[in-house]
Amino acid sequence: MKKVEHFICEVCNTEYKNEEMALKCEKSHKHPQSVMTAKCRPVTACDNGYPDAVTVLFDDGKCVRYKR
Repeated sequence: MKKVEHFICEVCNTEYKNEEMALKCEKSHKHPQSVMTAKCRPVTACDNGYPDAVTVLFDDGKCVRYKR
């Protein structure tokens, strides 16, 4: 019988053979804190109600814009 040990990043669920890489992966992820702005269109142009773009504030203080 073989004993198999692996480590999994709790943020992205990637498996690693060693603990150091799993910890490095976990620490590398940024976590959203809040939505700063959302760019929406009027109901006549977009009837699903979802914004076209959002700007998100992350735990490191940076704001990143996401667009669909």
